[in-house]
Formats: sequence, structure tokens, C-alpha cells
Amino acid sequence: MTIELAVAIHDVSGEYSRHAGVALHPLLSQASRPVRAHILHDATLTDENRRRLRKIAEAAGAGIAFYPVQLPAEWAAVSTGAYTPGILFRLLTPQLLPVDKLLYFDCDIVCRLDIAALWREPLSGRPIAAVPDRGVTERDADHQLRLRKA
Repeated sequence: MTIELAVAIHDVSGEYSRHAGVALHPLLSQASRPVRAHILHDATLTDENRRRLRKIAEAAGAGIAFYPVQLPAEWAAVSTGAYTPGILFRLLTPQLLPVDKLLYFDCDIVCRLDIAALWREPLSGRPIAAVPDRGVTERDADHQLRLRKA
């Protein structure tokens, strides 16, 4: 069974794709099972950076697919604080990706282990599993995304 993983790219400066490549390389090359990378992106991903990401996947023997994202108009009022609109792309994965299970990774990680063990983790009927971002506290996240507790 193929491991399905996704990353999101909003790359106004053209530099964020480099981070995506650094994150993807070990995820794809160190997996003991076949991997397919799903790249969620907007118009800021250049053809050259798309080519570079494809080259990384091909060198690792992994599949890669690109999904252009257009955020719904009603999301225009959503404040992402210090984050780019790319942070919202992951919320569209159920509509965009034809997969039953998916590992989503931010591009600011470097995973040096085989992700097959993570892929095998059972969800036990839950639609999602997540881990906390050790660099972001709950208070920081609430402030950045302007969330209010009821």
C-alpha cells in the first residue's frame, strides 16, 4: 500500500519551495514503502520550482501530484495572522485529494525516520490524528489565528 503524504506551498518569494524540497527529500527517500506526494499550491508555485520538486520525488522513486488550490471566497475574511494563506490549504484536502488516509507535513520539519510506522498507526475510527507543534504554544496559536475560547 502506498503512503500518501501532502504538503502545502504558498511561495510569493520563490524561497518556500526550497523548504518544501528539504522536508520532502527524507520523507520520500527514507520510506520503506512506496510514497506519493500531494502538493497543494496556489499560483505562487513557479514552473521551475514544480520541476525541482518533481525531480526530488523521481530521485526517491516516489510519485508526485500537484493540486492547484483556490480558497473559497467566503474564506477571504479569515485572518491567518503571521501565517500565509497556505496554512488554510490543508483544510481542503478532503475535497481535493482522492485518498482515504493522508499524512500531512508542514514544510518546516525534517523527518529523518521511516514514515511507514507512522502510516501504520491506526486512527481507530477517528477522522484525524495530530501532534502538537513544539514551537507553538496554545496561547500563541490562539493569538495568531485570533481564536476565542467559548
